[in-house]
Formats: sequence, C-alpha cells, structure tokens
Amino acid sequence: MLVALCAPCLDGDTFTEPSSIRAIAEALGVTQAAVKQHLLKLYAKFRLPDDGERRRVRLANDAIALGIVERSDGGALEVSAAPDDAPASIKKARAARALRSWHEAFAAFADADAAGVLVQVTDLEAFGEAAWWSGHPQESVAARLRAYAIHVERGAECEAAMVALDIAINYVTRRSMSVAGGWVSKASRHLAEQPERREQGHLAAIEALATLAQGDLETATTRARAAVDIGTRYRDRDLVAMGHTFEACVLARRGALDKAKVLFDEAMASASTGELGPFATGVVYCRTICTCLDLFDYRRASEWSQVVRECGNSHGADGFPGDCRAHGAAVLVHRGLWSAAVEEAQTACNETATFDLGHTGLASYELGVAQLRSGNLDAADEAFRKAHELGADAEPGLSMLQLARGETTSAAASLSTALQQAAGDPLRRARLLPTYVDVAIANADLDKAQAAVTELAGIAHDYDSVVLSAAAAFATGRLAFLSGDLDTSAVNLRESNQLWLTVDAPYEGARARLALGQTLAAQKNTEAALLELQAANAAFRRLGAHTEVNATALAIEAITG
Repeated sequence: MLVALCAPCLDGDTFTEPSSIRAIAEALGVTQAAVKQHLLKLYAKFRLPDDGERRRVRLANDAIALGIVERSDGGALEVSAAPDDAPASIKKARAARALRSWHEAFAAFADADAAGVLVQVTDLEAFGEAAWWSGHPQESVAARLRAYAIHVERGAECEAAMVALDIAINYVTRRSMSVAGGWVSKASRHLAEQPERREQGHLAAIEALATLAQGDLETATTRARAAVDIGTRYRDRDLVAMGHTFEACVLARRGALDKAKVLFDEAMASASTGELGPFATGVVYCRTICTCLDLFDYRRASEWSQVVRECGNSHGADGFPGDCRAHGAAVLVHRGLWSAAVEEAQTACNETATFDLGHTGLASYELGVAQLRSGNLDAADEAFRKAHELGADAEPGLSMLQLARGETTSAAASLSTALQQAAGDPLRRARLLPTYVDVAIANADLDKAQAAVTELAGIAHDYDSVVLSAAAAFATGRLAFLSGDLDTSAVNLRESNQLWLTVDAPYEGARARLALGQTLAAQKNTEAALLELQAANAAFRRLGAHTEVNATALAIEAITG
C-alpha cells in the first residue's frame, strides 16, 4: 500500500501529490473501498490527524522520512527489508522527526550518536535538521558536515549539494555571510555538470533569497522564477511556494502590491495546510509576515500571524515559534499592547538567541520600542543597542530614544545618516521619515520637516498605505499648526486620527487627538479641544504611556486653569 502510495516519487526526486485512491486500487488490483480502509489503518499507525486529503501527503512523506519506503539499488521503491532492525534510539528519532517534534528528535539522535549507532547518511542529515530547529547550531553543522563528507566520498553530487545548501543556511542565520556564500558556491559546483534536477531548483531558491537580501531585485526575480519552473516540473511544492514568495517580495518592494498579495496568499495557504517541508514553511511564514510589516500592513500581518499560531501544533511549527514571536511582537507594539509585546519579544530573544541572530535582533528592536513607549528609557536603550549589535536596523528607534532624552542634535544626525543609507528604498525611508519630522520640528528646522512630509505623502500614495497616509496627515497637521494655519491643521489631524483608528493604532491615534486638541484650543474652540484632549489622556492611560499622560494633563490644565 505504501509503495503504491509513493509511486509518483519514481517520476522525479520528490513529489507533492502521492497516488490517488483510484490509482492505488488499480495498481494493487483491489477496490477503492479496500484502499480507503487500509489507509485509515495507516493514518492511525502514523498518528496523522484528520485533515482531509492532505493526510495522504503526510503519510507518504512520513513513510519515506522514516525509512519505511525507500529506493532499491535498481531505483525502484520498496518497503525497507528490515525496518525494525534499527536501534531503538534511531527509530525513536526518526518517528519524532517525522512528526516535527524537533527537541525530542534531537535528543534521540544525540543518544544514538553517543552510542555509536548513528551511521546512515540520511539519519545524519535528519540529526542536523533536528539540531537546527531545536536551537543547537553547532551540533547541526557538525552532523551536516559528516553527511556532506559521506556524499562527497561516494560521488553523490546532488545529495552533497543539498547538504551544502543546508550548511549555508546554518551560517546565514548566524550572520556569517562569507562562510554561507562559500557553501552556496560549493553547492553550485556540485551541480554544475549535472542535468536538470530538483536540487538545482533549491539552489535557485537560496540564490533568490540571498540576492533579495542584497537588494538585487532583478537577479532575485530570475532565480525565484527558476525555482518555480523547476518545482513545477518536478512537482516540488516547496520550490513553488518559496519561488512565489521571493517573487512576491520583489513585487511588493516595487509597488506591485496586488500581484504580490496573490502570490503571498497562495504560498501561505500551502504552508498553513502542512504540505510543505519545515524549511519552506518557515521561509514562507517569515518572508510573508516580514513583507506585511515592511509595507506597514499590520492587519494582514496580524491575520497571518494568527494563522501561524493556530497551525503550529497541528502541522509541526515546533522550531520556529521564536521567528513568529519576533514578528508578533511588532504587531502587538502597533496595537498598543506593550506589556504583551515585551513578553513576546523577550521570549523570542530567548528562543532564537542560539541559532537565528537575525530574528533575535528584530525581537530586540521591538522590545526597545515597547519599552520606549512605556517610558522605560534605559531598558529601551539596552534593547536598541542589542539589536544594533546583532545587525538589525535600530532606526528609527535609537533616534526616538534620543528625542525622548532631549538629544535632538544627535537624533537629527543619526536619522540623516540612516536616510542616506536608505537612498533608493522608499519603504525603508518611510520607516524613518515620521521620526525625522518630529526631530526636525524639535530643532525648529521646518523646511527639512516639510521636505520630509512631502516625501512621506508621496510614498503613501505610491504604495496606497493607510498607515503612511495617517503619518503624513499627522505631520502635515503639526506643521500647519506651527505656521499658524489652524484650519489646515485641524483638518489633517482629524483625518490622521480617523485613519489610525481604521488600522487599530491607539497610540498614534491618541497623539493625533492631542495635537488636534492643541489646535482647537488655539482656535478658541475650548469645548471641542477639551473633548479631544480628554479622549487622548484616557487612551494614553490605558496604554501606559506615562510621558504622554503628563503632556495631555498639562494641555488640559492650560485650558481649564
């Protein structure tokens, strides 16, 4: 039954859709009803949940991952001649790995290694995978190096290339980019003389990821599409999903948001149903949610984050909750849930610190923002500096901190440098411009503030971003107030507040209310001013924004005497 189920593997080196019930019945000369009954028994033996047709995919993958169905020397699929001959620790490790219980799998593989029975190259590869997902980077590299050496000795070029790509990812997450590049080059060399196979698609996917990070959007697009093409020919869902995700990242950065969202949503649908491998699942989750945050689309980021959390237990997300928490912390900060954001970010730092410094840096940055808005300046300083040490972009957080401490000259210099480094990247500049406006106003440099507002409004229009439109309206209202145009100020600040409400951003909305109250007070519209200021004060109290609570209290007192 399992051999018939896995038969499509003979058409390529991987498969995403095993044989249908009808095909199995025809191959075995039995009825479809009999096949269904046997499959139910196999689902129970493999402890697979009832998730519809996807159970057949999981069953086939697990049968191969556990070594129950394997290729003979002649290339045909067969049931392993003696599947029970493996030591108990190996069988336990394989079973845990098939269920993506990474910590359990790592412990069992480590026991097998200590006992000297971890000898099969596929088990070494699995050990490296389990070690990586369970936060043991050194053990992961060590196991994969052993597997790589065996493949090289045997002349298994394609298998060696795949392990080389795994090792490259090990070093990417540790920020050792030169070493990672060396292993990608090794993979490319192994595949250079080979006819097209699925491994070349995986090389293309990793190259797309690397060139995307470097900002080479043309090459990233070319390699992403190559991954999709090869994945389609070899029915490799991982390649198709990763290729679509990387191309979507490029489209999003170019402003083609509708096309990007279609590709993102398709890839996320595949990932959230458990039909992708662990690495592809993590890549799709991470890149999709990151891009939502880069686009300031917190609603979509929140929705997909919720899907990831809900699917984690049923589809084996054990291994990358720290990644998800780092992005989840950003959503919580935006929604004004700062205590929860602090807890989520600290947990993310703890979970990723040993093997994924990129996400540790991201989590440290969000921790800094949450602490800053709560008035904990020293804690924010520590978090931002940690983010910077780990290679994360610590701006505009550091400049916001400097502004809060009254260090306006330093803040202006920091932001000017950051904006220069972000030249040609509208979305990166958009993250910096609202704070740049605040700093320019604090330094009474209204011309620079106006130039920043104009640029921000243009980016908001180009990317059809509600968040950036709200920020631009807020900045426009503040500048109009300072220039004495109170009517324009009031109109823009009301618009800003309404826009912030639509994207569930209570802190920014309260800031708009505070500024609107001050504008209305200047117009001698005392009753309306008090209404806005009191609403802002209540919001700041709920949020725990102590500095802003004091500011609104002073504004109210100035009116009421």
